[in-house]
Amino acid sequence: MSDKSNTGRPTKYKDRFIQDLTNYFNVESFTLDSDNKPIPSKFPTLARFALNCDVHTDTLYEWAHGKDADGDLKHPDFSVAYKKAKLYQEAYLYESGLAGTIDKTFGIWATKTILGHREPDKVIEIKQEKLEPLPINIIDAS
Repeated sequence: MSDKSNTGRPTKYKDRFIQDLTNYFNVESFTLDSDNKPIPSKFPTLARFALNCDVHTDTLYEWAHGKDADGDLKHPDFSVAYKKAKLYQEAYLYESGLAGTIDKTFGIWATKTILGHREPDKVIEIKQEKLEPLPINIIDAS
């Protein structure tokens, strides 16, 4: 019987990716120029980090969420770093939005698609005191 952990392509995972991920995402959202005007920094993305590791974002997700045969996370420390990365992205977007260094449309799109934020559903109540039948006009089309 073969051991499934030894089958397939060898993993590209390295323990250093834990700190690399945290360092990559822990950036200031903007700097100030000589006139104290905010200048945006490069928005950190999982896509760019994955490219730097020579993997796909699906691989990063698997490293963060994948479980072994016992149901335990395969890389628990990477999982924590992955969650921190998402928090750093959230802070970046909020801080950049407040400083006016990102386009509003992009900010809305990013918080919805990258962070999963949604606008609350709107409930409309229609109140009617007395229900009255609607008139129906029948037109003979022949």
